[in-house]
Amino acid sequence: MNNELGRKLKNIRLQNGLTQEEFGDRFLGTKSLVSKWESGRNRPNPERLRKIANFANITVEELLKDAEEPPHLLVGKRIRSIRLKHGMSMTEFGKLIDNVKSGVVSNWENGKQIPNKLRLKKIAKLGNITVDELLDITNYQELYELEKERNSLLVQEIQVLKEQLNLLNKKDTSTKVSK
Repeated sequence: MNNELGRKLKNIRLQNGLTQEEFGDRFLGTKSLVSKWESGRNRPNPERLRKIANFANITVEELLKDAEEPPHLLVGKRIRSIRLKHGMSMTEFGKLIDNVKSGVVSNWENGKQIPNKLRLKKIAKLGNITVDELLDITNYQELYELEKERNSLLVQEIQVLKEQLNLLNKKDTSTKVSK
């Protein structure tokens, strides 16, 4: 896996004297998420990439330079993930997907080949995703986790605002009573 982006993110964090937790807080992430970014297991979503680039006074393009994986490698990783999620060997997976040989499955997973449309449909169905999701470079699981995290932060902010409003209302009532 090309981990140039992870190295760049770690350098940005260290150059600014931040821990993984502090870096995560700055970009609405967790220490664990920052660790995944830096190790190359995950990557920041486009909005976070923009904010991190701004923080580092560079463009997103500079941040991503030499860090992009070709789309066919990402498709291969998704195919491998689907196969492993079902606990199948390459041979078992190949038989299920149009009776192809394990070498063909290996080529898909290594990004050397992309399955044809019929096979893509079968693989996507097995992975409980659409063909578009299988071919898309967006990490939907990460987006889902980020949305959950964002929702949780919004709920916390709403609670703080409610408490502040209650305090203001109490102050307003006590002012009226003392007049």
